[in-house]
Amino acid sequence: MQLTRRRFLKTTLATTAACGLAQTGVAGAQSAANEIIDTHVYLGHWPYEQLSTENPTKLIGDLRRNNISQAWVSSFDGLFHKDIAAVNQRLADACSRPDNEALVPFGTVNPTLPDWEEDVRRCHEVFHMPGIRLHPNYHSYTLSDPRFTRLLELASARGLVVQLVACLDNEKHFLLSPSTTEVNIKPLAGKLAAYKSLRFVIANGYSSANGGTIQALLQSKHVYFESGGSSELECMRKLTDEVSPDRLVFGSGAPLHSIEQSWSMLKRLSMSSGDRKLIAFANANGLIRRDGAEGRQ
Repeated sequence: MQLTRRRFLKTTLATTAACGLAQTGVAGAQSAANEIIDTHVYLGHWPYEQLSTENPTKLIGDLRRNNISQAWVSSFDGLFHKDIAAVNQRLADACSRPDNEALVPFGTVNPTLPDWEEDVRRCHEVFHMPGIRLHPNYHSYTLSDPRFTRLLELASARGLVVQLVACLDNEKHFLLSPSTTEVNIKPLAGKLAAYKSLRFVIANGYSSANGGTIQALLQSKHVYFESGGSSELECMRKLTDEVSPDRLVFGSGAPLHSIEQSWSMLKRLSMSSGDRKLIAFANANGLIRRDGAEGRQ
């Protein structure tokens, strides 16, 4: 009798555990389906005003509230400081903390400064970053500059994702703003054609490009456009009409722009759930070819 009862209890416990695992699996699948990667986020001090997300802990809270599972982050300091090595070191340190696993560091490179090639090397070899973020208008160079071509060559050789921010903020400041608010991205198509495997993301670039420029850029198979960062739904609608979902990634420009507003506009666009998942997660995840924790050693 006792043996029969033990068998009964064992069978019951096994069945209960199996049901629990099945429920966990379903929950995990649902969670994966709802994952969002924000490809355009910043840490650090923005000199125009005090922002609520200067502290990584506050930023993590903001990401969680908006269901962001991973954020590609750079430092505002990289726009204004000349010691880029120290900027990238602080960024790498902030993203390496156990409670900041959602943050994936994208280093700053300013090709107008001495030893900028060494900054590319450190981003790759020392900080194990998957990519770099460029701000040509803040660093005062054009995309026709030979140093930019050299930067593409180095990034391609190292397998780094290159993210170019065509426009960051339209609010002018007489000391801190760049001479032009938008980067002329028309020369990009000719530049990128030489680097067949270079993974390249254009952030906030739609307003500075016409349809012909966009189509020329899309001839390079590894060029992606960021879907967020615009406060106008119509601008985002035009972008998603011109660029197929498999070449778009989500990016908010936080904390300068609202994550919630950027994601809300994307949800308001008419598209299938599969296309929205490509933009929200799959394309960006494929670009860095790793999860948020890999490579942080």
